[in-house]
Amino acid sequence: MLYQETFQAGGDPAKINFSSVTYIQEISSALVPTDNEHCYICAFPAHCHSFYEINYTVDGSAEAEAGNRMIPLRPGALTFYPPLAVHRIQNDLRPRQIVLQFSSRFVQQLFSSRTGNIALFPAGALLADGAVTITQESPLYEIVQQLLRLSPAIRLHTDETLQIISEYPAPTEIQLCAALTSLLSTMMQMELLRLVESDIQAPNLLKVQTLLSRLISQPEEKLPMEEAAAMVNMSYSNFCRTFQSAVGMSYVDFCNSIRIRRAKELLLHTNLSVTEISARLNFGSISYFNRIFKKYSGATPLAYRTSR
Repeated sequence: MLYQETFQAGGDPAKINFSSVTYIQEISSALVPTDNEHCYICAFPAHCHSFYEINYTVDGSAEAEAGNRMIPLRPGALTFYPPLAVHRIQNDLRPRQIVLQFSSRFVQQLFSSRTGNIALFPAGALLADGAVTITQESPLYEIVQQLLRLSPAIRLHTDETLQIISEYPAPTEIQLCAALTSLLSTMMQMELLRLVESDIQAPNLLKVQTLLSRLISQPEEKLPMEEAAAMVNMSYSNFCRTFQSAVGMSYVDFCNSIRIRRAKELLLHTNLSVTEISARLNFGSISYFNRIFKKYSGATPLAYRTSR
């Protein structure tokens, strides 16, 4: 979405605890994909950020990709992305959606009586399916409707500089904060979120995010772990521990997952051979490329291309 690094507010993300925005876009019937045409419209590329994000589909449909799987989004679908979770959106045909973004500091303040760093992660059906559908019978329904009423609306595809939200009116900010707190509390009661201890602090989240953004935007680059550690001003051993704790996988596994995502795109949308793709993404050998591709996709590159 817009304003990913400024909490949708055009301000200093280090000073902002949360934001809630309703995005509105006009969907032309001419853009709707047919059975014979797979259109990638209104897409948002793979990215990550140092804060949490909750995305709720009011109406329409889209496809989210997170954790190497596709998640269909239909009316009522709610997704939850913890800090540094890589995700993207494609085929976004949603006239309205709510996007909530909040900092790790906000979570820390909610549990101020606890010592150490804590974090929220998906659990239960939210973890298993990548999204949950909120029906009118759900305890979450009225909370989401309140957020919809309170959140300022921003129309997409217009000048961002005209849409900056400098601050919420004081009463609205209190209500939004209360609604977000209620949403998180209810999701924990429904066992959709779990609270865990975290070894990583907010400053390190920002450092790792900068590195991840580079890896995501330049999948062809093979960045040795020693250089990656130097980029975030960490020792090699500290970097290994911090990366695993922050991202949930090793540095090597993360780099491979990003390169395999790029390989899938090249297989489907170019005429490059499997050997050429392997070389472009610096896999070293075609046998290693085939093995890693099958590990992350369940099929060989050639089988993946011919099955699509």
